[in-house]
Amino acid sequence: LQELADPQKLADSNHALFQLVGIAALCAVLEVYECAPYASYAQASYATVFRSQFNEEGMHLEHSPEYHLLALRTITKIEGSGLLRLGDIDKATLALAAGNLSVMMHPDATFAAIGDTEPGKSSGAAAFDPVARWLLGDRKKGTAPAAGHWLFPQTGYAMLRDPEARDGGSYLFLTAAHHSRIHKHMDTGSFEWSDRGQRILIDSGKWGYSRTSEREYVLSNSAHNTIETRGVDNSPGDLPMEPAKLLFLSSAGAVGLAADMRLPRRLVDARFRRTIITLPGEWLVVVDEIEELLPSTHTSWFQLGPELDLESVARNAFVATDSVSSERLLVVPLLPVASSSAHKGVEEPAMIGWYSPAYGELEPNWQLGFEGSGRRVEMATLFKWL
Repeated sequence: LQELADPQKLADSNHALFQLVGIAALCAVLEVYECAPYASYAQASYATVFRSQFNEEGMHLEHSPEYHLLALRTITKIEGSGLLRLGDIDKATLALAAGNLSVMMHPDATFAAIGDTEPGKSSGAAAFDPVARWLLGDRKKGTAPAAGHWLFPQTGYAMLRDPEARDGGSYLFLTAAHHSRIHKHMDTGSFEWSDRGQRILIDSGKWGYSRTSEREYVLSNSAHNTIETRGVDNSPGDLPMEPAKLLFLSSAGAVGLAADMRLPRRLVDARFRRTIITLPGEWLVVVDEIEELLPSTHTSWFQLGPELDLESVARNAFVATDSVSSERLLVVPLLPVASSSAHKGVEEPAMIGWYSPAYGELEPNWQLGFEGSGRRVEMATLFKWL
């Protein structure tokens, strides 16, 4: 008990929940007077740990939809045990967290694979969120998703959903979150996109936690739909970064999200502005603006879903074909780029063109990059159904 109740040894992650409920459980079993200070410590620390896990928006702060669900389930079980208790304000936040599960899910009911997330680990969401229940297949007890947009400025998340869009709906998840290095990848500004009911642009997923080349790859800039700067370490630091500015955009039937962010690990201020506009079921445009003090070379990476096969049709122009539906998607820059490259399942000299569908698994997928150089770089990429 003395070891568990040492504040210096309290984890700075969701593991702290297990430490605290462990103290409370031991004291409940032992039923001795000496336990009183330890039980009081566990209860007093519980609210603090909860607020480090979920913010006032009801979003988990460990950069992962999967861990959002894990923490929600853990705290719900703790509350049900009666060993520790949240106050009314924190219980209201917990209710928000439950309702936020579905906004992190694609039309196919998988989680957006942001941070350390396995897309298929969403089934438990049905117990908390009626929209998640509907997405997971329970049309009788669930609630159908509505079209809308969601901005979480404290968290750094933004989403769009149009379930009525052509052939199964459209969904967009943009992350600009950076609260610590816990379950955080080099994914500032990354996004996932589903359209016509299928996942078009995907994230790398988590693969696992062993220090291997596979883990290094899924953490890297090049494994996400974001900007990579040549020669710069973009790995997240321990301290949170300033919140991104998030906007919702709408005009003439098209909708979009915009984020203005600082890039991590820069000695001087570097800004990354990303704007994503879509006409669901028809097209999507990604506009990137990067400003730095010194000229740099940047690559805007895009990870295609595994069902998409890619072919070059002209200089810097590509067509992705769905292997199931045979639908074709044009991918082309709208502004001049220095070069483009496409990769799938490359292992040497460095891994590129892979994604992780489940723990310990890597599968090849097409990865496309457009490159620009300068102190101020602008790139715009069009994805249009043919």
